[in-house]
Amino acid sequence: MLTYHQVITTKFSLLGKAATKWDEAAKKFEGTQKVYDAKVKSVGTDGSWNGQSATAAQPVMTVTSGQYTAAAKEARAIASILRDAEDQFVKLRAELKSAVADAVHAGMKVSEDGIARYDYEKASDADANAARHDPDLHTVEDSWTKHIDKAVKAFEETDKYVKLALKQAVEDPDPLDGVTHGFNGKALNDIEAVEGQKAGDLAMKLNSNGHLKDAELAELKRLERENKGDKDFSQALLNSLGPKGTISFSNKLADLAGDKKHAQDYRQLRDALATNIASATKVPKFREEGGKELRFGSKEYSQAYSKWLKSSDGNFYEHFREGLQKAGVTKYNLDAVTEKENTIGRYHGQQVRGYQSLITLMKHGDGYSTQFLTDLGDDIRAAEDKKQGGDPDIWDLYGDFGNKKDGGFAHDPMDGLLGIMSHNPDASAAFLDPNSDPDPGNGKVEKNDRLEYMVKDRDWNLTNTTTWTGNIENSGDDTTVKDPHNGFDAALKAAATGRLPDSNAAIAPAHHSAANAAVMHEAVKIFGDDPTLIKDDGAFTDLRGSLGEMTADYTGDVQRAMYFDDSLPVNGASAKLGSVKLEPFLEAVGRDPHAYGAITAAQHTYTANQVHDVINGHSSSDVSLADRVKNAVAPGAVVAGIMSEGRAEGIHEEHIANDDKFNEKAGLASKWANRFIGYGIGAGFERYPGAAPIAEPVGWIQEDLNDSIMKSIQKDTTADAQDQAGYNFSEGRKASVEAARFAVKNATDGSDLDAKTINDLKKAVGIAAGNSHGEGSNWQQARNGIRG
Repeated sequence: MLTYHQVITTKFSLLGKAATKWDEAAKKFEGTQKVYDAKVKSVGTDGSWNGQSATAAQPVMTVTSGQYTAAAKEARAIASILRDAEDQFVKLRAELKSAVADAVHAGMKVSEDGIARYDYEKASDADANAARHDPDLHTVEDSWTKHIDKAVKAFEETDKYVKLALKQAVEDPDPLDGVTHGFNGKALNDIEAVEGQKAGDLAMKLNSNGHLKDAELAELKRLERENKGDKDFSQALLNSLGPKGTISFSNKLADLAGDKKHAQDYRQLRDALATNIASATKVPKFREEGGKELRFGSKEYSQAYSKWLKSSDGNFYEHFREGLQKAGVTKYNLDAVTEKENTIGRYHGQQVRGYQSLITLMKHGDGYSTQFLTDLGDDIRAAEDKKQGGDPDIWDLYGDFGNKKDGGFAHDPMDGLLGIMSHNPDASAAFLDPNSDPDPGNGKVEKNDRLEYMVKDRDWNLTNTTTWTGNIENSGDDTTVKDPHNGFDAALKAAATGRLPDSNAAIAPAHHSAANAAVMHEAVKIFGDDPTLIKDDGAFTDLRGSLGEMTADYTGDVQRAMYFDDSLPVNGASAKLGSVKLEPFLEAVGRDPHAYGAITAAQHTYTANQVHDVINGHSSSDVSLADRVKNAVAPGAVVAGIMSEGRAEGIHEEHIANDDKFNEKAGLASKWANRFIGYGIGAGFERYPGAAPIAEPVGWIQEDLNDSIMKSIQKDTTADAQDQAGYNFSEGRKASVEAARFAVKNATDGSDLDAKTINDLKKAVGIAAGNSHGEGSNWQQARNGIRG
């Protein structure tokens, strides 16, 4: 047992010096091998020695040469372990000294044996006298001694694994290969890797026996806690378990979650296992020579990734992924699903697939690399996509899962994975970006059709049902799981906007990357080509709220598309919405109150920004101020007309809500107006040279502008929207006119323009907004067949 005196006085630098000697020994083994191969082994292979003796000698010489190689690897492993030990011991001694310093600061004196006692010599007479009469003094002294002893015991734990690592490094790797006490060419060169193996042994024991001794459970928890996030530890642990064992261990931890004595311990191990997966499978971010990160899925990224796969980490990654591809479709028992609700019916005895358990586990971790998430998504698709040889019914189960009792079981592993992915907007964008290479490791340039697959081809009906004919239970049609698109919804929003799906809408908008814009373009294209997907009883009507938020993030892109004006500012990369069917997309999305409110609020604030720039910016244009202001309000008013049509359709045809209810839900969109107003109108947009500087609106200006926008949304009433002659959008048109006029009022406050000019400008924009609103309405009505 190590003592305080030993750990405080030992010269750990000797470990580093010993490591240097072992490295020198490795070089000597390699040098001797070269001489042996050149002078001895070559004689048996170059034809100068023939006959039976030569034939018999060749295998022996091959083994001898191999032992030199193994000896060099063993020596280098020992050197690495010794250096690792020195680093860890030095760090631990610093922590021990810190503990001693804490005790001294508290008035203690620490002996050579690590015993803390009150330091009367340094105390004042009054303090010393008070301490002598303090009945709790010995308790305080003992507490500091224990504090120091805890730091000493940390050495014990590390020293134990250093010894184990050194012992394993010199063990014969194959006692049956005919070489007695052979050198270890497979020696682990990292203490954490040895600890990972030990953790794997304990995990397998828990998996097999269903329990561990208290000391073993404490040891497993300690190993996980002290090696959290360590790649070598995690890879060694997962290598010990294997992909199938990892999933089985995860299921066992889920089954044991109800254990009253150790429930918290098992939850901690579950979370730790999720972290192990993230650490072990971490694919680095690749950068060009200047330090700029390579875009995921690009040709340059593919080249860097292919090169990385040849590294030791890349080798582990490929091997583990290949194992998961088999383990992910294997069936397993899981109490929460096997015994779900019904112990004698069709629920009883049903088994889960490995990917369902894996995604359930991964929900309790974070920090997964983009490459791992995308690869996992492709592998899950391969298992379910009929076109790729998969089985669309592979995830089908009886029952409703996902509540706390089930441990959040991922019935749909693809949607569950997308939910995990949504916590990393860059990963979401990489996965759904149609321009990224879906398989950067295969050397081919391919189109990414993942988003298209999710909407057009995927089978989302994963719940088995039954029907009854008298007393006979029959199989029914499959249905969707509860809230079937939650993960997809979140990932799509994160991918298009570049921000977390649940982030506050009032925060400054993210600067759209090329991948973000490409996802937005593809989403509008897919749903614009077939708006029935998000209309009426369309399969994806539950996405409309998020599609509305996404569209609100792309206000400049939407207005560009109305009149094909690429001079309008956008927030980062352009989504190029002018080449897709934007109008039917907007009309369908606008049937949702939240989407309607978000888009309309964003459009009005963007228009207010454009009006401000025209009136207060510097321009050498020969076009009159009135005409330029009218041009600024026209695109947004067209959008308002299209959105009004969608609103009417939502209320009258789909019976979403009456007008008051629609207004109530749409009214929540004030946060979308504040997103731009609160950070200066047009915050985040690439504004053209000469645009007027915009300060952050404060006081009544901000409140007045926001109030005007929200009133315009709610004034767009449709109570009288349908009459004998067709649709009458007088209120919606009026709302657009008033919003445009208010934009002029807001922009001219404090300007040098006289009252008559301001009034003329208000009239001009009112006429322009009204005409453009009607234009947008007529476009959509013509598409719907209401007008020829």
